[in-house]
Amino acid sequence: MVNVMKNVGYGFLLLLFVLVVMVVNRIIFVQQTVDKSARGVITKTLDSDNVIQNYEWFKQTAQDYDAALANIETTRAQVKDLASVPASKRDWQDKKDLSAARTTLSGQIQYANSLAADYNARSKMMNRSIFKAGDRALPTRLEIVQ
Repeated sequence: MVNVMKNVGYGFLLLLFVLVVMVVNRIIFVQQTVDKSARGVITKTLDSDNVIQNYEWFKQTAQDYDAALANIETTRAQVKDLASVPASKRDWQDKKDLSAARTTLSGQIQYANSLAADYNARSKMMNRSIFKAGDRALPTRLEIVQ
């Protein structure tokens, strides 16, 4: 009986040893995979073509946003001017022009907000935000237009 218990004990220890080796092997495999992935992201992020492309994207989007804001202000002034005519004195063309200006304004606001959302989302990405860090002319984030 003692020999049987001794053999069961050795068998259990052997099984435990094999399980520990398997777990350690899996941990090492996962660690190596994570290391390779991290190095790949860093390498792709800091690739010279990628650096230039991302920097240019931030610069261009900031300029597009500024232009969209200028267009919004121009169209708001147009809407205000067209709306200053009392409703009772507006003819068919006045109503059509006011409606078109309001529709244009809505589209311009949506476009500016889309630019701001894309810019702000990329600004929050760790592997993208570094491309605008050195340029003081680039805003941290773009405001949503109301």
